Formats: sequence, C-alpha cells, structure tokens
Amino acid sequence: RGHQFMAEAVTETVSAVIFNLGYLPGQDKLITTEVTTTLLAIEQSLVLLKESGVLLIVVYPGHEQGRIEQEALDQWIKQVDTRLYRSLRYQFENTAAPAPYVLAVEKLKTS
Repeated sequence: RGHQFMAEAVTETVSAVIFNLGYLPGQDKLITTEVTTTLLAIEQSLVLLKESGVLLIVVYPGHEQGRIEQEALDQWIKQVDTRLYRSLRYQFENTAAPAPYVLAVEKLKTS
C-alpha cells in the first residue's frame, strides 16, 4: 500500500512525518513516488500533525519524476495557510543543479 493511505493506517496525531521522495538508491529508477499520491499523502499528514508538529519532505528534482514532484510541491506550498503553518526550504546553493532539498512545514495550530 502506498503513502496515500496514511490516514487509514495512522489513527492518532503525530509529532513528525517524513517523506523521502524519488526512488530507492540502487533499485529500479523507473519505480518512483508519483505526484498525485504524494500530494494526497502530504495533505493527510498535515491533518495528522499535532500542534508544533513538523512535516519534512526530501525532494530530488534531478530526475524527470522528481522534477514533476518539485513543480507540484512549489505550487502546493504557496497555497498552504500561513495562519496554520510555516515553511522553509533547506537547499545547498553551491552544488550542481538541480540539487536535492528539504521542505519543512511546521503546524502552528489546529484549524
């Protein structure tokens, strides 16, 4: 079962959720996370987070599916309610592009 079914498996609030997107190192690079299921899972994780909880998303835009996920996440984060969440992007700037990065979202309060 995929990460998009998180809300069915997790029944209590959590302090942290971590996504490591892309493909498994050393495995078939054609098997990757998909943008539609990733966005569903991320939305579910925000609901599951406790107040002051943190969502971490490791994004790898160096392959085609990763670039697609990056573009979708860039749009998604702009729409997150700033009264309820704050976010930051942690990325090396002096490396070969496109560099992996971490997107962190902190839940400030419940809605």
